[in-house]
Amino acid sequence: MPEVIVPNDGWEGDAPGAVSVWFYSDGQQVAQDSLLAEVMVEKATVEIHAPAAGRLHIRISADELVHKGDVLATIT
Repeated sequence: MPEVIVPNDGWEGDAPGAVSVWFYSDGQQVAQDSLLAEVMVEKATVEIHAPAAGRLHIRISADELVHKGDVLATIT
């Protein structure tokens, strides 16, 4: 089952970010490479893309804090 993970690149340091928006709802079908979410970190916005096609299962809601390497969602 592919995981949607906060990338290790895109911002400096270890400060947490926050999921600012999900572009798809939980349970919705997504295509590979679709823009799924944006994570806001200090002065940057990190785009999160789907690693595979399938049904999105969101684990972390909008406005929740995240760190590099956290699993935001899975795709089945």
